[in-house]
Amino acid sequence: MISPAASPYALGVDGGGTKTQAAVVAADGTLLGQGRGGPANFHFAPADAVRRSLRQAVDQALAEAGIDPGAIALAVGTFAGGWPPSELAPVSGVAPWAVVPEHEVWMASALLAGEGAVVLSGTGAFEWARGPRGEHRTDGLGMLLGDEGSAYWLAREALLAVGRASDGRGPATALSQGLRQATGGDDASALGRWLYRPDGVVAPRHEVAALAPVVTRLAQAGDAAAAAICRRAAEHLWRGARICIRRSGLASRPFPLVLAGGVLAAPAVREPLLAKLARAYPTARAVRPRFGPAVGAALIALSRLGVGWDDAFAARLEGGAAARGGGGRGHGAVAPRR
Repeated sequence: MISPAASPYALGVDGGGTKTQAAVVAADGTLLGQGRGGPANFHFAPADAVRRSLRQAVDQALAEAGIDPGAIALAVGTFAGGWPPSELAPVSGVAPWAVVPEHEVWMASALLAGEGAVVLSGTGAFEWARGPRGEHRTDGLGMLLGDEGSAYWLAREALLAVGRASDGRGPATALSQGLRQATGGDDASALGRWLYRPDGVVAPRHEVAALAPVVTRLAQAGDAAAAAICRRAAEHLWRGARICIRRSGLASRPFPLVLAGGVLAAPAVREPLLAKLARAYPTARAVRPRFGPAVGAALIALSRLGVGWDDAFAARLEGGAAARGGGGRGHGAVAPRR
């Protein structure tokens, strides 16, 4: 085991609606270990399962790092759906903890601080900006009240399109076969049985959201229904981003906009959003995070411990992520189309 006194170690955790990720980073920028667990949203998963997800991710990251829980100087986490603060230390075995908003993690993942904006589209979705007039956030309201443009939203819209195509209310679409294959069914009724399960149980939110890559892939391949869904997703995300940018006072000045989450790795959603950004705010700079959200949380922890993020630090961290097959990394910079 590494001695706790040798260097400050930080733990970062991202507890999302689909998965929990943890990362251990040393003060010199060395990515020492990563871990993964299941969903960590108390609103959509049983409490015991959420707690197991956190413990599994943290235990894996610590084991890979080769350090004891007591070697962690500070743990920082962000959790979809919230987390009882008093439970973090007992469940994870690590203390002390700080909980931060998700947008702060994504800013840090792009090595940014201060003014800027974030558009996130993962299992859920939200938009946020901070400028001279303060901060503003839109959406992130969950699958019944919002999360428009999220992976769950994309999958739900695709399921609706398939249902309409099955009885003639809508046009035929490749989504019908694509979603059936993704869920292991062979006809429209089998897709319904996958979604509506015995004893009144509906497919969990994260399982529905996992169908989103089928939608973006078929959109890129030219399916009209899938492409229309992706364009509507981009419109929803843009509407929230525009409100945040305006209300925070960023509209008349250059600013970075972080495109976070797996949905925005898909050109079918990202490119329409970038086109809108470039037309409305030509001096804005769109970027993808350089690291995953768990690493971003660890970066915040190190910053609170007095560690700065210089170029050598960033290069070491990126090298460590690349050595792990890209684990924990973002998707690089994305320039807005002009």
